[in-house]
Amino acid sequence: MGLQAFDANYAVQESVAIVAGDGTTIKGYATDASHQTVYLQITAINTDSIDHVLRCDLAFSSTYQLLSSITIPAGAGTGGARSVDVLAALLGANQTVLPMQPGNNLGFSVEVAMGGSSALTVIGLKGQC
Repeated sequence: MGLQAFDANYAVQESVAIVAGDGTTIKGYATDASHQTVYLQITAINTDSIDHVLRCDLAFSSTYQLLSSITIPAGAGTGGARSVDVLAALLGANQTVLPMQPGNNLGFSVEVAMGGSSALTVIGLKGQC
């Protein structure tokens, strides 16, 4: 699989918003059971006044396993502050995309529940190969 096989005409943006009522429950992107998916971008925005640790999990069928944990600073992606490049934290050196096999899924949660009306939003841009 190479980028030349990526169909940019069908790129899809996904987002998961983690709010106080979600606690530490994993919230996942939609699963594509029939196509290989490639993530080109995944960023996080934190509207809370404290830093949060974002857990990034990969589901094989329906079982989630931890890929990485990333600290998302308070206010990231708001008020002129930069959002956090989650994809860069998930990838190794010299990698620029995250390929996903059919039926696999990315999920996200926080280690400490969000406060009040704040949200930690994870936005992904993906396409099919």
